[in-house]
Amino acid sequence: MTDASFRGEGRHLLVIDDEPEIVAALRRQFRRKYRVLTAHGAAEGHEIMVFRDLQRSNEILEERVRERTAELEAANQRLEALNRQKDEFVGIAAHDLRSPLASILGLIGMMIDSPRIQEEGDLHEMFRMAKGMGGKRIFR
Repeated sequence: MTDASFRGEGRHLLVIDDEPEIVAALRRQFRRKYRVLTAHGAAEGHEIMVFRDLQRSNEILEERVRERTAELEAANQRLEALNRQKDEFVGIAAHDLRSPLASILGLIGMMIDSPRIQEEGDLHEMFRMAKGMGGKRIFR
């Protein structure tokens, strides 16, 4: 029943008979048009049909898995490309923001040293905190 003749496309003919001469004659007569499968009784013939159906279903599922795997691989490649583009963009944006923010921190530093700002205690403290927090976050 696990004969390799089950595989493949085309038309099949199931011959159920327990007479070897009859089976051989039918096999010769129909072998050009059909793939001839033989069984010695109805139970064995039924098993062959069930096995063929199961095999056909398995082949269909395997094809679906191959198609879906190909789709997922293509989607994964697209996502990897998008991830590389995102990394490049973030790198450029971070680099482009460092210079202006460094200038702002420099100005804050100069303002902290200004006598006028030092007289304003709360304002001086706010600038001092801004410089400390900004420097840590910008220049890691």
